[in-house]
Parts: sequence; structure tokens; C-alpha cells
Amino acid sequence: RWSKTMAVCKALLGVLAISIAALVGTSSGASMGLMRSEIRRPTSSPLQAALSKVLMKEGAQQLIDVEASIRPTFEAFPKNSVGYIPSREIFPAIVRNYFAKEHGWTLKGLEPMSLRSSVVAKVEEVEVLKMRAPDVAAALRAASEPDLGLSLSDIVGTVAALEHLLIEESMAFLAAAYELNGRNAADALAANDATEILRSFLLLYRWGATAEMSDQDEHKKLKDSAREAPDWTSLVEFVSESSAAQFGKSTDATNIDEQSMRAAAREIVVKFGKWQNRECQDMKDTLLRLAPKPETGLVPFATFAAEPDHEVFQFSEDEPYLKKIGVLWEADPPSKLTQVRIANYLLGPTNCIAPNDFYMVCCLSECEDIINDLESRVQAPAAEAEQLLKLVQEIGTTSLEAPHVLTEAVSSTLKELERSYENTVPIHSPEFRQWLNLAFPNECPHLSGRELEEESQELRVAREWQENSKVCTRLPQWHPHLAEPPRPAGEVEIEVDA
Repeated sequence: RWSKTMAVCKALLGVLAISIAALVGTSSGASMGLMRSEIRRPTSSPLQAALSKVLMKEGAQQLIDVEASIRPTFEAFPKNSVGYIPSREIFPAIVRNYFAKEHGWTLKGLEPMSLRSSVVAKVEEVEVLKMRAPDVAAALRAASEPDLGLSLSDIVGTVAALEHLLIEESMAFLAAAYELNGRNAADALAANDATEILRSFLLLYRWGATAEMSDQDEHKKLKDSAREAPDWTSLVEFVSESSAAQFGKSTDATNIDEQSMRAAAREIVVKFGKWQNRECQDMKDTLLRLAPKPETGLVPFATFAAEPDHEVFQFSEDEPYLKKIGVLWEADPPSKLTQVRIANYLLGPTNCIAPNDFYMVCCLSECEDIINDLESRVQAPAAEAEQLLKLVQEIGTTSLEAPHVLTEAVSSTLKELERSYENTVPIHSPEFRQWLNLAFPNECPHLSGRELEEESQELRVAREWQENSKVCTRLPQWHPHLAEPPRPAGEVEIEVDA
């Protein structure tokens, strides 16, 4: 039994060999927790081998950045006796939330509940893994079958691999940009020529999979039209800033090679989500202006539909469609007063751009930032209502300055929730996520019935995970509990010193 357990654990505990080597070689302390836990890990797991192939050319900095973003969420979820989280429900939620928060990316196969038909989302079913890294998908599938759990480094490695694969997919736009500007990837470029190619790359990337990638005349017309658009200056500045690290801001640079161009294009893709989010903020500002009471997060549909087109967005969705995607608020009992939920609308699919075969770029989720802030401060799966109320009132957003005061009704609702959960509030419970919509109606979406069920399932899995993991079978031979037969979960709780 011990050898079998160890064999299964080895399949789960493997981490990227290349990331270990890279991290050991750095002097940064930002990822020391990851280093300490991973250096001792075995080096022969299928998951490690598959991830290492994908991340062969990636450096330590990417892993450090991913870990820094994910760690607060990981720490706030319940874990078993060896510090792992379940591979079902919670793992997909962490991966989905990372890309929504950092890049605004919605991955095909890991869409929010409102955009997918399947109730269960699995990371191994993400389209880019199945098509571009089937070994990783297979290793994740095999690791999830016994459901012994995933470590922080398992999650960091998977997210970094996904990020790498998706960025690499965008390099097809760079190859097309070379051709559309009459150049070859092997050419050594002057700064002005390199900049023109990168501007073409950004236009193609923004357009997405249906972009015209071979007709030079049509591309010239597209670029000429873009130069006349109000956001051209912003686009030029974004390209300049993204490429500065590779070939500087000087227009006299020469001999810019393909490697430098790929690095600049990668920087554009990584930063694009936050750069394009300025349009989302413009939309939000407009919706707040249209709202009779901005603090409600609601805009009458009639007012929404009557708004003239803006330079980069239009409120053209009809009422049935908005209802289908869960954006409308309807009075109970039903009346003619139908309203648009600002937070739900901003995160809706019609505000996603740059669609390709594997993902699209949507508005960044301010609510995920709020939740991550709370996770960082609480550092536990649950907290008392008074603590949460204090923390929430210290969090500011683009529409709400901090500190702010919650209404008595909103505060009382959280205290009632606390009583229903035996004097603590699970911060990943569906009820708390729904309460955040009351506290931040312009940032946190109202959850639909299906979304509430998904959140409930995540909480159930987390609780079952804790209960079923109270008996630890991963013990060294010298451990005093090894001689005792395992007892059913709930009878005894074994605490193993780290």
C-alpha cells in the first residue's frame, strides 16, 4: 500500500525540471517557497516531463510571476494534510480566474458557466492542450483519476504552460505581418521597419482568426483606416512601449533580428489584455453615467438601447440575447422595467475581442482583483463577518473610492450569512460571491442559478476534500502513526509536522 501510494504521489508531485534549474540560479527571493518545496521533488513524473517539453525555453521570471498571482488563491482554499487542493472544480476555477484577471483571456474549454453547455469544466479539456500539448492533457487526466490532489507548483506549471502555448499561437500573426509589409523573417530590420511590422501584428491580433493575412493591398487599406481612427495614437504608443525593451526607443536602431521581433510581439500579447481594458473602462464610465442610481449597478434597458454608438463600442444587443446570457435584471413580479446589470454586461461575451481558435480577450474582471485582495489579507478559507466587512470597506475600485461605508442592509446580509455557516463566512462560497454583488454592484456580477450551482459544487468538493484527507497515508517509515491502522475520516485527525 505504501509503495502504491508513493507511485501515485510521484505522478502528481513532479514539477518542471527546467523551472527548478532556473529558480536555483536566481537570487530573487520572490519564489523561495516554491523553490524549497520543489527542489526535493522527484524528477520522473509524467506531468513534469510533459510540462518540461512545453516550457523548455521559458525562464524563471514567468514562473515567479504566475506563482505570485496564484499563491493567495491557493493559500485561501482548503487543503488536505499534505497541502494539496483537489484537482476537480477548484483547480479549473483557479486557472480560469488567473487568465481572467491577468489577461482577460477566456479559454476555449474553460469558459465561465454562462458561456458553456457542460456543467463540469476540466483543465485537461482546454482546447489548446488537447491540440498542441496532448501529453500534458493526458498527464493531467491521469493525475486527476485518483484525485490525490495538486500542489502549488503543479498549478503554476500548468498555467505557465497554457500561457506559453497561447502566446505561441499568436506568432502566426507575426509571420503574416512580415509578409504583408513585404519583408522576410530572416531580414535584419531597421527600427522604423520593425515598428511597422509590429503595428501590423497588433492590428491582426486585435482582429483575430478571421483577419486577412495575405493580401498586401487590403492590409494597406486597413492600416490607413486605422491611422485615421481616434485610438491610433494609443496604439502607436503601446507598440513603442512594448518593443522598447528589445530594441529601445531610438529610431536609429538597426539589425533587429527575428528573435527580438518575437520577444516584442510576445510582450504585446502579454500586455494586450490590460491595454485594451481602457475601452472596457470607457464602457463602464458610460454605463455609470446612464444609471439613475449608480450605486445599484443597474441601467434601464430602454436607456441602454437608446445610447448612440461610441467610437470603439456600441450597445446594440437586444433584450432576448441579454436575458440569455444573464445580463438582465427583471422585477419580481415581472414588470416593464427591465434593467441591465453593469458588471454582468462588462464581462459578457459581446465585449470579447481578438477571437482565435483557442481563446478570446475580454474585459478584465475587477471582481477577481477584489477577491484576490481578500484572499491575501484573510489567508484562510473562511473569516468572521466583522473582519470581512472591515476589509471590504478598505478596498477601492474604479467606481468606488476607499474607504467607503456599506449600508446597514448590506452589512446585515453578510452577518446573516455568517450565522448560517456557524459563525464564519467561507470566502469561496456561492453566497459570499453573491453578496459581493451587493457590496460592489458595478464590479462583481450577479450569479445566475447555474453559476451558483457551480460555486456550490466547488465548496462541497473543498469540504469533502478536507474531511477525506484527515487520515494521512503519506508517512515516512519512522513516523509513529505508521504502525496504527487507518481510521475512518472524522474519528481522528493526524497532524504531521512540516
